[in-house]
Amino acid sequence: MRLQKTVVLVLVGLLRLTIVWAATDTIVVTKGAVTALTFPSKVVTVQLGNTQEQECQYTLAGHLVLLKAQRPFPSVTNMVVITQRQVYYLLVVYREPVDMALLNVDFSKGKSKAVALTNEQEILRKQLSTCNEAVDTMVILNTIDTVIAARIAADYRLQHKKGSIGRMHKAAITFKLEDVMKLNKLLYLRWYWSNRAGLPVEIVRMSVCMKSAATTALMPLRTCLKLPPQTLPAKSGLRQVLVISAPIIDKADELFAVVQLRNIPDPLVLRIKAGALPKYILEPG
Repeated sequence: MRLQKTVVLVLVGLLRLTIVWAATDTIVVTKGAVTALTFPSKVVTVQLGNTQEQECQYTLAGHLVLLKAQRPFPSVTNMVVITQRQVYYLLVVYREPVDMALLNVDFSKGKSKAVALTNEQEILRKQLSTCNEAVDTMVILNTIDTVIAARIAADYRLQHKKGSIGRMHKAAITFKLEDVMKLNKLLYLRWYWSNRAGLPVEIVRMSVCMKSAATTALMPLRTCLKLPPQTLPAKSGLRQVLVISAPIIDKADELFAVVQLRNIPDPLVLRIKAGALPKYILEPG
């Protein structure tokens, strides 16, 4: 009878949980340091998406979850934290070096970021900003032959193809994805820029993030061959090829190109539906 009462109380408690899925917070871990997560209620359990490889270890201490990276890892993993009142869906990324202030995350101060963000566009902007930062600091473990990749990218840049997979216009700037090629587990993305203004524009950096339809989480995709800052002349156009690691993409997923221009605070964001990509890009391998 006592056991039945306990089971009933546990079930009632779980039914009262608030699920926090609105926005995905990114948690940073690094070598030789502990990341502390503080929650407003006692933590019941934690599930990490990398339990087989044991890239991270965690310790529960009341309202605290202590995370420690066992070794560098290049990909992003997910983490679900279940407290007595809420469920948190988080992304864990390894960075090196890192600002130590990022290793102390407090969800107990007022509403969590996930609850506070209610506007869909604002949620997306926050997630893309986090993804963009994560791309710049992802650790490259599986090295590639950058000389060969650079040669392929240079040759691919000279190829022209009519039409586009996705495009956007902002003021006098047109930015579009002309074509995509997958080779040796790398994606070569060819972009075309057009500047109709009378002044040049400097393209500072570009990164790509992927939104999974299965989890709605945004994941940074590792840039394998970074593009140097480049000037887009006035009344002119140019092509660039960005090389990233080839992820497993479902046709329902979405890619986001995030571009930072000099002296323009808000980045350009181009949304690309995976269903518009060549079919072989969606095939594994």
